[in-house]
Amino acid sequence: MKRIVLFVLIFAHFYTHAQQVPKRVIAEHFTNTYCSICAANNPNLYQNLWNFPQVIHISYYPSAPYPACPINQQNTSENDARTQYYGIYGSTPKLEIQGVLVPFTSGFSNPAIYQSQLNQLTSFDMHITLQLSGADSLLTTTTIKKTDTSSLTS
Repeated sequence: MKRIVLFVLIFAHFYTHAQQVPKRVIAEHFTNTYCSICAANNPNLYQNLWNFPQVIHISYYPSAPYPACPINQQNTSENDARTQYYGIYGSTPKLEIQGVLVPFTSGFSNPAIYQSQLNQLTSFDMHITLQLSGADSLLTTTTIKKTDTSSLTS
């Protein structure tokens, strides 16, 4: 599958409102189609996510411990790179929320794993649009704007 992804970052000085905006909550889920533990736990994770529509959910399918995973085979290098970034390659299921590993013992069905991240504010607003670009490609545009008058620059 051919993929073309383009990131466009636009920084503005600040909005006229000059106030912080709600921080987006990102949950990165590492799973595998052949993982029996994942199969037993994924329904609870998805049911919990259903109750938090403001959480952005991304699933990754690493090649370890099950390299025959058909979803992984569509994008092996990127799936594996993300697990290696977090130092969790070779083990599923895993869940990172805002870049922090959620202990499996916490239970992926526990609403507290998301609730603790909600209602936080940030000085930067992020907007992402996806556009179909051919039969097997997407064009992604990411816009980041500074929304307040703080001294933060990144």
